[in-house]
Amino acid sequence: MIISWTNTLEYQTSGGRGAYSEADAITTIDKGVNAKSYGYVGGKLTAKVSAIINGSPQSAGPNTAYLMGFAIPNATITSQLVSAYSGTTTHLLTGIAMKESTYRQFARRTLYGHTGLWPNESYDGGSHIGLMQMPTTKAYAWDWIVNTQDAATLFSAKVASAQRKENAIITAHSGLRVLTGTERENMALVLYGPYASHNLSKQYYAPVKDANGMWVWAVNTAGNPNGVTYANDVRNKIQ
Repeated sequence: MIISWTNTLEYQTSGGRGAYSEADAITTIDKGVNAKSYGYVGGKLTAKVSAIINGSPQSAGPNTAYLMGFAIPNATITSQLVSAYSGTTTHLLTGIAMKESTYRQFARRTLYGHTGLWPNESYDGGSHIGLMQMPTTKAYAWDWIVNTQDAATLFSAKVASAQRKENAIITAHSGLRVLTGTERENMALVLYGPYASHNLSKQYYAPVKDANGMWVWAVNTAGNPNGVTYANDVRNKIQ
């Protein structure tokens, strides 16, 4: 007897972001087994089965199961984040993870009428997802290693962008010194967070004149107070 199975795995955030639906057709013979495994992916799994028994079509299902996330030990997360970033502040990504997701790739919530550890989504229905709140995709939702590795790459790109902005500001303000590595990271943190701006007057630091009429850097609480607060919060949350 040939038995045909159709397994459909689907997922989307509470706001309908990152939606996917994937179907697999599996065949077994009599009491045989044809195993199907799912790695670094999850969601609502619906299984249907059909067969022809004594010349008569038969079917069963749909039966539903839920492939969920899991709790990741903080020490494991910290080790991964530290190894992923080689900048001035070696633990800086731990602060971003704590600020963005409170160190959780998965959080307890209800989706598809089922409560469990679903991918940790942003407040707006899941435009961003996971430990580092990356733009929502299947991989970033379910694979925490990919989530953190690509976030590290993204932050390094923000550091490079911060340096370009720093150079532009220095060019326009003769005598202004080069930022330190830590200061440049602060600039990059603003660019990583929700208050990023291309406007040179809305970065973490802004040029001001000191008592001697020389250009110096000052924390830009007037030009981008929310961005400055975000960056400072990340620093305060470093693990």
